[in-house]
Amino acid sequence: MRLSEREFDLSCADGHEDLIGCFERQSQLDLGDGAIPLRFVVTSNRDGRYHCELGLLECQGHPVLRGPESIFAFRPRRLENQERFTAVMLVPTGIGALVGGHAGDGAPAARLLAYCADTLITHPNVVNAADINEITANTLYVEGSVITRLMMGTAGLAPRRANRILTIIDDHEAPIIRHNAVNSVNAARASAGFACDRIEVLSPRLVMTTSHASSGRATGVVENLGGLLEIFERNKGAFDAVAITSVVDMDIRAVHENHFRGGIYSGGNVHGQLLWPVLELAQSENVT
Repeated sequence: MRLSEREFDLSCADGHEDLIGCFERQSQLDLGDGAIPLRFVVTSNRDGRYHCELGLLECQGHPVLRGPESIFAFRPRRLENQERFTAVMLVPTGIGALVGGHAGDGAPAARLLAYCADTLITHPNVVNAADINEITANTLYVEGSVITRLMMGTAGLAPRRANRILTIIDDHEAPIIRHNAVNSVNAARASAGFACDRIEVLSPRLVMTTSHASSGRATGVVENLGGLLEIFERNKGAFDAVAITSVVDMDIRAVHENHFRGGIYSGGNVHGQLLWPVLELAQSENVT
């Protein structure tokens, strides 16, 4: 079981009408057995063609993943609530935005917008700055696919005071890596009161390799997802959010040399920085 990405061009619909239906029909072509679209984005529209990127889960008949709702499903809302003003702030990856995606530099703009709204909904690209996340009390912090489903009308959000967090740690060959992750979770539980008493070790570990899409977006392939889903099933009903710390396999020396020679720093860290951003969910009254 693996996550992967594909790029392709699609013909524009006449008058750019029924785009969602057009994208869904054409994106299903030649996916292969058991491939499920998870992410779809149009990165450019030139010469009558849409250049698209499609994230795929190649589940190979895994029973846990049968029958998911299509990412192209759209349900227009029939009711309108005018009692509160809710705003959504997005900074997509790879579009060259002036703020967002770089050490939390979009946070001041997010805080300003939050003061103008009853509720602000935003995502990691906007406010993440390593271990610093200065969001306001009326901000809901979720990841991108949740916001997408919210805007498509297939999911809703409700404030939560705290989430029960399931922590999953790669079975790293260096014990100190595992110990540091466990210590971080215990520190969050003891000092901040996070509900994160469940820790699972994933073996074999996730295999994550990096690459780049033609749009400039950092992407890659994730393999060995079967064990991850088995952990989810084993703990079903006992958690509301998941924190994962994993290793990203990349030529970190080449990345650093390129960066210090004036190139574009496209990496991140050798270590996947997924643990703390998810731990912050409980503190920010988020919902999963």
